[in-house]
Amino acid sequence: MKNILYIHGLDSFPKPERLEILNRQSRAHALHLDYQADTKSYQKLSDLIKSSSIDGIVGSSLGGLIGFWLSEAFTLPCLLFNPSLNAVIPPSYGVVQHYDNCPKRIIVLGQQDEVVNPWQTLEFLKEHPNDNCQQEILMNSKMGHEIPINYFERYVDLFFNAHSS
Repeated sequence: MKNILYIHGLDSFPKPERLEILNRQSRAHALHLDYQADTKSYQKLSDLIKSSSIDGIVGSSLGGLIGFWLSEAFTLPCLLFNPSLNAVIPPSYGVVQHYDNCPKRIIVLGQQDEVVNPWQTLEFLKEHPNDNCQQEILMNSKMGHEIPINYFERYVDLFFNAHSS
């Protein structure tokens, strides 16, 4: 992967230490998004994917939800941390929801997550199977909603190694 899109969560920002980890194996692209004030986040990210020849997506929480749908829309592999897949996306965001396009997906769920219920995410994935996607769901019993940098690094390495094979 040459170009990776990193999508931060709600009320967050692209943290330099995460971008540094991503830049070790690719060129990381990220936008600082204000999801509550700007309903054009999905479109801005779509435009970035097109203009920067993005090869894969890494996202967390709300960024994981948006990354899920972008990976489907653009047929891109993705690594998603605690994605809020059961959240309802307002129509004004312009998210196109369809399945069966993502080629490879790794989803990391923190069992101690107090913000996004990991069991609801699993239920969503059960209700929306994607037979064309090589998907791994990894449960981390020690992780909450915040992703410690050592876990982030470990799962990013796994993602890049899985994508190269």
